[in-house]
Amino acid sequence: MKARQQNRIRTLISALLILAMLGSGVYAAVGSVANVNNEISVGAVNITLDHYYEKDGAEVKGVYVDEDITSGTTISSVPRIKNLGISSYVRLAVNYFDESGVAAEAAVASDLAADWAKIGNYYYLTREATPGETLDVFKGISVPASWDDDNNQITMVLRADAIQAAHFTPDFTNDAPWGAVTIAEFADDGYQTDSESHTSAVTVNYDGVAEQYVDVPDGFLAQLNMLTPGDEVSGEIAISNNSDEEHELWVDVDVTDAALGEALTVRIEKDGAVLYEGSLADLTETSLGKLAPGDAGAVSVRLSLPAETGNNVGSVQGAINWKFRVDAEEQLIPVGPQTEDNITTAMIIFLASFGGLVLLSIFEKRERDEEK
Repeated sequence: MKARQQNRIRTLISALLILAMLGSGVYAAVGSVANVNNEISVGAVNITLDHYYEKDGAEVKGVYVDEDITSGTTISSVPRIKNLGISSYVRLAVNYFDESGVAAEAAVASDLAADWAKIGNYYYLTREATPGETLDVFKGISVPASWDDDNNQITMVLRADAIQAAHFTPDFTNDAPWGAVTIAEFADDGYQTDSESHTSAVTVNYDGVAEQYVDVPDGFLAQLNMLTPGDEVSGEIAISNNSDEEHELWVDVDVTDAALGEALTVRIEKDGAVLYEGSLADLTETSLGKLAPGDAGAVSVRLSLPAETGNNVGSVQGAINWKFRVDAEEQLIPVGPQTEDNITTAMIIFLASFGGLVLLSIFEKRERDEEK
């Protein structure tokens, strides 16, 4: 009987000890940095130009070499442009030179393809060339009579240009539809747009108490799928301070591609005040201001790729890592129910457990004395 009672007392004391550990001894440490990662890609303008002609009923890639061509006739000539880049406007210039390098009279194109127009010294596509599209400008040329038959050597020179369709509006009623644009070479000959559209992957990672002060919405700056010069994207971040102390917030960024970081500009505002405006690459440890207890607000972020951006950032695919920091110190947060009576309850349980241990010691001593 005594043994059974002692077992029940030990069981009860063991339960009290477990309850005491659950109620008063477990804590978790927290940190103070929030990370937001944006993947970004920049589209480029890129085209190829080839020439084809018909020979013996078959299409041949290349140009005429040492062919006898009679003045006044029409011969097969097919300039073919392929758009390897983003949606663009394209044009073709065709010039002719005699063997001494002097400009010769131009041949007249025959069977000009639909949506093409001869304006000034160029053949213009009067609509956008879509990514991956192949375009034949015309099918042949009529040789002018001025190309005499005294073994005169005539050289045909073709040049194709392209300009992004986004943020550009040509005027095909004008003698110079593209205006005074400057055409630059594109160095990345291997660039080609994907058959599927680019998407922007945005992930938000919080570490510690920064999550309590910075709220980055799902899809923050998710429009960074395929930028072209002149594009802007924007987003907004909510900030708040629910603690009983004033805290300051900071933002910093890492950009994986240096050229992209230099090209992109960022403007950060809060309550109508500009906190930062300049190159994204130079955005380091910028204060978002101090928040008094109970304060809340919004920070707007606008990213821009200037219209004058050149092909040096074309086809770039990189990532932007936004890092938000708060000056709140690490703190110990009790795990379990948070009530006003936590400390009192834990103290009662501790005293009860201690008392149980004393009782257990008394019973064990009495049992040893009876056995003697």
